[in-house]
Amino acid sequence: MPTDPERLLPGVELPNDTAPGSIVDGRDVLALLVEVRCATLPGCAPETLIVRTPSGGFHYWFRAPAGTAWRPQAGALGWQLDVRAGSSYAVAPGTVTRDGAYTALGDCRAVTELPVWLARDLERTGHRVRPERPRVALPWRSRSVGSGYVAAAVESELRAVAEAQPGTRNATLNRAAFSLGTLCAVGRLEHDQLADVLRDAAQHAGLPEREADAAIRSGLSAGERHPRTLSGAAA
Repeated sequence: MPTDPERLLPGVELPNDTAPGSIVDGRDVLALLVEVRCATLPGCAPETLIVRTPSGGFHYWFRAPAGTAWRPQAGALGWQLDVRAGSSYAVAPGTVTRDGAYTALGDCRAVTELPVWLARDLERTGHRVRPERPRVALPWRSRSVGSGYVAAAVESELRAVAEAQPGTRNATLNRAAFSLGTLCAVGRLEHDQLADVLRDAAQHAGLPEREADAAIRSGLSAGERHPRTLSGAAA
């Protein structure tokens, strides 16, 4: 067991009764995670293929959910928990190496889908590969909106608005308008010009014009009441 208990399951609050010395290997760490998540130990329900390695370790085999991709990492999920996925590999049961045999345990030879609770933890610890979304061509790039730090701030907020997903578009637009409105308040941006480019970005995202105008109006007004401090920032 590592000297720092937080290394057992990074990011997971451990039970208060976790006794020092009770965790001796990765299987104990997995059992602890199962306990914390009020789940079932993999291999019991649902059943899946479990293989004992020559060194005495265990491999739990799972199928990746359709349409998902995962990356291999050692120790990110927990101490002595090694996740194999993607370009990595695991040795099939029945294989015999110079160190010994990889032996399937029990009668189950099926590989079940990755349990939802475990998938959530693996996603939390960075194992899931998220496809990069193509960067959209922005319609306002030919316009000059500020310079230096201000231009970068405008570009960042407009891109967030343009790429916002349904259900978040209005709130994203309102936040962007507020943020950039704080720059209007210190004379770094012109109100009407900023409203125009925000409207363009909202249209690009598919937000209805009337809804967009209301969000821009309220966001800019609120932002202008809270001038941003730009000491040390390049104009």
